[in-house]
Amino acid sequence: MTRQTILTTTLVLVISLATSALQRASASIISSSDNFDSSHTYWNGSSTDVSGTIWTGVQGTGFANPIDANVTNAGRLSISQGSSASDGSNAPFNVAALYRDVLGDFDARVEMPSLPADTSFLTLSLAAWSADQANAVHIDNIRGTTNRVRFRDLSAPDEFGLAIANPAWFRLEREGDAFTAYYGSDGINWTTIGTINRAYGDTLRVGLAAWDLNGNAFVAQFDNFQLDVVVVPEPSTALLLLVGLPLVEGVVRRQRRHNRK
Repeated sequence: MTRQTILTTTLVLVISLATSALQRASASIISSSDNFDSSHTYWNGSSTDVSGTIWTGVQGTGFANPIDANVTNAGRLSISQGSSASDGSNAPFNVAALYRDVLGDFDARVEMPSLPADTSFLTLSLAAWSADQANAVHIDNIRGTTNRVRFRDLSAPDEFGLAIANPAWFRLEREGDAFTAYYGSDGINWTTIGTINRAYGDTLRVGLAAWDLNGNAFVAQFDNFQLDVVVVPEPSTALLLLVGLPLVEGVVRRQRRHNRK
């Protein structure tokens, strides 16, 4: 490899790293929330309606009876899981869910104010998954013989489990390929459950789900959903010139001095 090739390769790498650092420094946060106090039916048993909301769509309608806000339960999102068995533990992640498409890093929080009646293994989830449902990470609030919290992806043994009473609040955070789960009692203070590293692509569905492998009908309740999305600007020509030109000039000067020797 010639000296010129080494200099060129190094220059490209330095420009790339510097540009990425400037992009991250100029990133912004876009926040959205839904406290489910406004009446809305997202799925009425035959059609989907997410117009005028922060949500992108509904999934797993074959498993769901109505999915609504401030209708079945006042001031709460209700996902009425029907009597058809649904399974969020294995691919595909085909569960009754309300979701939003999210590009890049995010921080999602939700309150699960109550668990359904005591029938084993009814599951409420805060999850992020691919549109083809082949990949998913999810925090599960499980009604079982003892209440249990679980964080896992669709590929065991990447799983964290806690036998604790209903903790009320859950949080799922993405930074690159790292997904970290938390639980708490007030939506402010958090205890880490664990981190799972998975390369799942840039855009994922982030949302709230209900499922039961045994096909027990129940109503899952959610409240106070909050979502922060990190928006990183695309590198502009001006930014590339700002970063690259001083570096190019420095390399040219060094090369000229070398050629004079």
